[in-house]
Amino acid sequence: MNPFLRVLILCASTISLAAQPSETGQGKPTEIVHVATALEHITVLEYGEPVLMVATGSNAFQIERHENKVFIKPLKAGVATDLFVWTASSRFNYELEEAGEVKNMNFAIDHKTPPKPPDDSARQLAQAADLLLTHSLLASEQVDSSSLKTRKNGITVRIERVLRTKHALYIHYRVQNRGKEPYRVVTPSVCALNASNSAISLRSLQDVQLNDRLIARLGKTEQSVVDVAHAEVRNQDVSPGSETEGVVVLRLELPSPTVFELRFGSVGTEPIRATVIL
Repeated sequence: MNPFLRVLILCASTISLAAQPSETGQGKPTEIVHVATALEHITVLEYGEPVLMVATGSNAFQIERHENKVFIKPLKAGVATDLFVWTASSRFNYELEEAGEVKNMNFAIDHKTPPKPPDDSARQLAQAADLLLTHSLLASEQVDSSSLKTRKNGITVRIERVLRTKHALYIHYRVQNRGKEPYRVVTPSVCALNASNSAISLRSLQDVQLNDRLIARLGKTEQSVVDVAHAEVRNQDVSPGSETEGVVVLRLELPSPTVFELRFGSVGTEPIRATVIL
């Protein structure tokens, strides 16, 4: 899958999952249910799913579990304790009171719940991803790199597309290896270049990747490092004659147009970089 689309799907998944409420099961972790018991009598706790484990703080009560039920029988008078019951989706907390009169005891406590509606989170996630991808693809803009010549015996980085959102900039690039040795793509460092004495109009060249001649006409620039929020590349290792593509995500608010320089290290003494006005 195109890394540009993969990053957008990741964003869509995050948004969709964040919008869904978390589930902690039918039991409330902080709720304590008081259970009144009587000697020589059994109290039954019944659930809507199998009981996995029970624990109590005293051996003054006989506790047994079977399938979706827990049986409680007090063995001694004058003793109270706690009881915990775990099912597949919940934890239940109880306070077992001292054995008292039969007329006051709980013969059965029913925790059965109606079946849950079918989980449609996968469908909601797909819809959210579709919506985000559709809007993102329509909003993304192509970057013109036509003036950039492909290096016949080296590495060329072309900026393909850019997507601007309110708080982020997604830069989609392509790496072409026309050299004789494999090339490993590293996460690029990014700088914003302040070209206050530029001999070219930045606005007229917005969404254009600059070749060496145009870079020289920027004049002396001041550089400021831009943090890379996320980066992804389809294939990190590029064999001779092959190419790959990747995406860099910048979370920033800079004036438009701004000159960005993406630096991918160097091969020998030759720096690998791409300069673009966005």
